[in-house]
Amino acid sequence: MQPKIILLLFLFVTYTVCQPSLRWPDKWRTSRNKVNIVNRQLVNFGLYVVDATQNALRFDLEYCQNDLNQIVGLCQFYFVNNNCYLSIPSQNSCCLAFPGLPPTPPDYLEKLPHHYHGITNYAGEPAYFWTYSDAVQNHSYYLRVADPRFPFAQVGPDSPTLVTALEWSNSVLLTTVDPSEFQLPSSSCNEKCQDLSIVPPFKNSYINR
Repeated sequence: MQPKIILLLFLFVTYTVCQPSLRWPDKWRTSRNKVNIVNRQLVNFGLYVVDATQNALRFDLEYCQNDLNQIVGLCQFYFVNNNCYLSIPSQNSCCLAFPGLPPTPPDYLEKLPHHYHGITNYAGEPAYFWTYSDAVQNHSYYLRVADPRFPFAQVGPDSPTLVTALEWSNSVLLTTVDPSEFQLPSSSCNEKCQDLSIVPPFKNSYINR
């Protein structure tokens, strides 16, 4: 075998081995901050609990806003039964927001067009770096070198003047997830929402997943 071919084979194998998987865990819990990466100010934060083996996800978003940018407080999004339900505890309300909208599958990033760029630095930490595209916009995506099992950051431009990132922390793998984590709070959750002025943070980006 010629030296050039051996070198190319070595580089290909090294590249493949060094590139961690984009797949998210099947069972895990995490905190997710939305930050302005220009001034590092916190925009919003939430909590996830996921059990892909049950096809279930709950996302608690601390500050929900309506179309008038008025804060209504905590929103809980339940992705169960291949539907998305919206609960607002402060209003004692729950309804069916999006029929037929299942949770984000663990391999959704792998299915999108993506390109691996190697190791860089994000927020002062070594990180594996990708760019990927969905039907809305282009994104940068990072995994901590110290623990690539979980997402670290996803960066995408919202507008010419504001660039935000989603940053995950305190992520833990779970061996089991109590089904009560995904139990709908009331029977009214099965009634279709009459008011969707509270814009779900995932609605526009949930394409091709």
